[in-house]
Amino acid sequence: MRCLRRTRSLVVLCLVATFALVGCDGDNGKRGQPGVPGDDGDDGLPATKLFTLKAETPPELAIDVIDITIASPPVVRFTLEDPAGRGAVDLGSAVSSGRLNWIRFSMAKLVPGVNNDPDVWNDYVNGERVPANLVDHGDGSYTYTFAKDLGEYSLAIPYDPTLTHRLAMQSSGGSWAPVNFVYDFVPAQLPGPGFVLPLTHDIVTTDACNECHVDLTVHGSRFETKYCVVCHNPTLGDGDMPLMVHAIHAASIRETPYELAGEDYSHIGYPQDVRHCLKCHKGPDGDSYKTRPSMVACGSCHDDIDFANGVGHFAQVSNQFCAGCHTPELIEGYHLTDNATENNPGVPAGAVNFTYEIDEVTVSPDNQPVVKFRILADGSPVTFGTYGVNPLLSGFTGSPSFLVAYALPQDGLDEPLDYNNLGLKAAQPATVSITNCWDGTRGTLTGPDGNGTYTATLNGQNNAARFPAGATLRAVALQGYFTQVSPAVARHTISATKAVTGDTVRRVVVDNAKCASCHEWFEGHGGNRVYNIDVCTFCHLPNLSTSGRAADLSGYVYGTNSNTDATIDALGWDNSLWPEDTNNLKDMIHGIHAAHVRENTYEFVRDRGTSGRFYYDWSHVTFPAPPQDCLSCHKPGTYELDSVPARTGALVTTTRTTYGDIEGQEPPWQADDARETVPNDTDLVNTPLSSSCFYCHDSDASKAHMEQNGGAINWTRAMVRDAQPFETCIVCHGPGKLADVEWVHSEENE
Repeated sequence: MRCLRRTRSLVVLCLVATFALVGCDGDNGKRGQPGVPGDDGDDGLPATKLFTLKAETPPELAIDVIDITIASPPVVRFTLEDPAGRGAVDLGSAVSSGRLNWIRFSMAKLVPGVNNDPDVWNDYVNGERVPANLVDHGDGSYTYTFAKDLGEYSLAIPYDPTLTHRLAMQSSGGSWAPVNFVYDFVPAQLPGPGFVLPLTHDIVTTDACNECHVDLTVHGSRFETKYCVVCHNPTLGDGDMPLMVHAIHAASIRETPYELAGEDYSHIGYPQDVRHCLKCHKGPDGDSYKTRPSMVACGSCHDDIDFANGVGHFAQVSNQFCAGCHTPELIEGYHLTDNATENNPGVPAGAVNFTYEIDEVTVSPDNQPVVKFRILADGSPVTFGTYGVNPLLSGFTGSPSFLVAYALPQDGLDEPLDYNNLGLKAAQPATVSITNCWDGTRGTLTGPDGNGTYTATLNGQNNAARFPAGATLRAVALQGYFTQVSPAVARHTISATKAVTGDTVRRVVVDNAKCASCHEWFEGHGGNRVYNIDVCTFCHLPNLSTSGRAADLSGYVYGTNSNTDATIDALGWDNSLWPEDTNNLKDMIHGIHAAHVRENTYEFVRDRGTSGRFYYDWSHVTFPAPPQDCLSCHKPGTYELDSVPARTGALVTTTRTTYGDIEGQEPPWQADDARETVPNDTDLVNTPLSSSCFYCHDSDASKAHMEQNGGAINWTRAMVRDAQPFETCIVCHGPGKLADVEWVHSEENE
C-alpha cells in the first residue's frame, strides 16, 4: 500500500508538470484594469540649466542665500550659479586633508562699542569647511550646517541674536574667479529678508581700494572689504583692520616699522598725502574716523604716541574721552591739506584757491607767443596791480610762469610729434613769469578785458621764448604758483596748457584722473607743475637725459648740502661715473612704475644747483596695481601699436647725453657742454617703440628680442640715423596678432 501511494503521487506530479508545460504555449489572458496613478513628482531641472564643476570651468560664479536657520547650529541654504543662470553641482566633490576645497564659511557679529570704543566685528568661526556638513541638492542649491552652535565656538564671543550678524562665504580653489559673498542679518528677525540692522560698520569700500590697486586680492582669493573685516578685527591683534591698513599706508611717516606675520612693511611708499582720509573712508559709515576716534586707529599713524605711559599725549587706558577733545571739526582740521582735492576739499581758513585758464595762443609777426589767459581766485577773475605802485597781486608774493614748447625737424623727421625745443640747453623750454611780462623785462602784459582776461606777449631771456621759424607743434603752459601772505601758504594750482591756434596738438595718451586715482594731487618740482600731465611733456621730452654727470663739484665742501652729501655717500665723488638715464616722460614713467618687475635699477642723478645733487633710486617703488595694466594710466586706445606714431613722427629717446666717451670718463664741463648742443650724434638713444617696452622689459633677452626685430637700445644717434632700423613690433604685437599688446597685458594673461 505504501508503494502504491508513492506511485500515485508520482503520477499526479507528472500530470501537473505536463499541464504546466502545455500552459506556456497558451493564451496570456486578458490584461487587468490599470491601477490608480500616483502623485506627480517634482520636475527636475533640464540639463541646459545645470552643469558640473568637475567637468566644466565657468568664467565666474555667483552665490545667493535662500535662507538661514539658527535653531541650533546655523543652517544656510544657498545657490551657486554661473553668469548664464545655470546651477553649479558637485561643489563638494573636491576635498583634501578632510576639508572642502571649493567653499568655506564664516560667521561674525557686530559688537557695539562702549565708552566711545569703536564698533567692531568679532568672528565666531572663520573659514569652516566640513565636507559632511554640505548637502548638494543637485539643482544648484546647497545646504551647509555649521559644526557648532554659535555660542560654542568661543566663550569670549557669546551668541547674541539681537545684534547684526554677517555670514561670509568664499568659493575659490577651482579654475573660476574667486567669489567673496557676505550676507548681513539679525538672527532674532529671521527668516527675513528685510532685516532692520541695529548697527552697521562699513567704513571702507572695495571700489575705493581698487582706485589704486585696480584688483586688490590678498591670501590668493580675498578681495571684498566686507569680507576682510570678518577676520581682521581686534581678535587678530596687530592684524586688526584699522591698525593694519593705516600702518601699512603710513609706513613713510611712522617712527617704527610695522610688521605682521613676519612681513616688514616699512618699504611701502604711499603715493599721496596720508591725510586724505576720505580716499579710503567711502563706506556709508566712513565718517567714523572723526566721530569715533580711537587709540588704535589714531596710534596706527601717530605711532610716536604712547597712550599708556603718557608719551606725546596725556596717559589714558580707554577711548572714553577721545571725542571730548578731538571733535569732528578739529579732526578735519588736523587732516587738512594746503590744496583742495577731491578727497580733502577743505583748505586752511582764509586760503585762496586759484584756477588757471588759457583761452587762446596765437603768434605775432615776430614769432612771439601771444597768450590770452585769466586767473580765478575762488572763482572770480583776479586783477593785477599797477606796476611800480602795487604788487602784482595784493596779498600774495611770487608769480606763475609760462613755458613755451615746440618742435623742429630732427633725425630725418620734418614734423616730429614730440616737443624737442631744438636749440635750447638740454631741450628745456623757455620760461617767462607773469611778473616778467608785467614789468616789461621779458614780454608785455595788457588787460584785463571785461571777462578778466589778460594778454601776455612773450619774449623771454634773450628772446628765447620766441618760436623759431618753421616750428610746429607750438604750445604754451601756465604753471607755478602764488604764495599767500596771510595765512602764509603756497597756493599750488593745476597747470594749464594750450596749443597755438591752427597747430597740431601733441598727442594725449595719459588720463589725468587716472593718475589722481593713486596720487590724488600730483605735484612735480616743488609744486610748480600740478596734476595736468600734459605740462610734463613740455620738459620731459625725448632729447632730455639726467644732469648729474654735468654737476661741477670742484669747489664743493662736503657737509654744506645734505642732498649732495647723500649722493656722494651713495655713489662717490667721481660724478663722471654717476648713473644717467632718460627723463623722457613715457620712458621715465614706465621705469619708475615698473621698478619692482625690472631686472636693473632705474636710477639717475639730477643737478638742482643750490638745492643740491639728488640721487634717485626708484627700486623701492611698488606699483599698487598690476604692472601690466596699461589702462591704469593710459586713455583707451592709446597704447596699441597701431595708435603709436613710431614711424610717422615719434622721436628716438636719449638715454645719455655725451660727446662720445660712452664709458663715462667725460669731465663734468664736457658733459655740460654736450647738454648745450642736444641732439648730438654721439648721444645714446633708443628707438621709440622699443624704448617704451624696454623700461619695463629691461632684461638682456628682451633687449636682444627688440633689436632682432628692428629696434635699437643704447645705440649712438649716428648709428640709428645711418642704419635706419625699422621696428617690426606690430607684426606680432599689433591688434589681433599672435601677441597683441592688449592681450599680453590683459588680466587673463597674468
